Amino acid sequence: LIHGDPIASKDIQDSDLRKNAQGLRDLMKLYAYTFDHHPVMVMVDFQTLVTDSFDVYLNDFIASDKEVMYATDYPTSDNPTGRNRGAKTSWFMLKPDKNTFA
Repeated sequence: LIHGDPIASKDIQDSDLRKNAQGLRDLMKLYAYTFDHHPVMVMVDFQTLVTDSFDVYLNDFIASDKEVMYATDYPTSDNPTGRNRGAKTSWFMLKPDKNTFA
């Protein structure tokens, strides 16, 4: 499947976000929501090395009411406070839903 950017850079109001082309490309992962013929989509980027099975996590996720499962990442430049963390998008799972994508 070939998709363009999920949002046009001219439609991004924040100038810093608009200048960050890499951030715009990260939004391409949102197209996983359109694969609703699968119960779960596992997104792994090319810099992530999977060395063990994650079937337990996959089965737990499928059985749960959660729509997204991801790891958190603490910044290396600041002291971790528990509040300054972000979603680590190099590996995450989601349950596809075209209504969520829209």
